[in-house]
Order: sequence, then structure tokens, then C-alpha cells
Amino acid sequence: MCMLTSLAAGASALSSDLEAVRPSSYGEEDLQLQLALAMSKEEHDEEVKRRKGDEMKLQMALEESRRSKEPEVQ
Repeated sequence: MCMLTSLAAGASALSSDLEAVRPSSYGEEDLQLQLALAMSKEEHDEEVKRRKGDEMKLQMALEESRRSKEPEVQ
């Protein structure tokens, strides 16, 4: 029974925590959604930038590899 009481208390605390962070108005909810969207876009932009950098490094490495395999022209 003690474990059941502990689980119930944990569920109650979780429910209380969820209520505490729930927006209190549509305006607050809208602001939270705008913030989440802006953060998501920022993360996406950073990921795109990182991938472009990785692609550029890969292309440079491939080009260097091709050059090193070509016979030297004199």
C-alpha cells in the first residue's frame, strides 16, 4: 500500500506541475506558441547552416582526393 500512496502522490505532484505551467489566457498561450515556433525555426536554421558547412567540407575533401590521384602535369 505504501507504494500506491507514493505513486498517487507523484501523480498528484505531476498534475500540479502541469497546471502551474499551463497558460492562463489565450494571449499567454499565443505568446508561448510564438516563442516555441521562433525557437524551432532558430534550431532549424542552425542545423541547415551546420549541414551546409559539412557539405562544403566534404566537397573540398573529395576535390582534394581527386587532385591527389591525378598524375602531375609538367
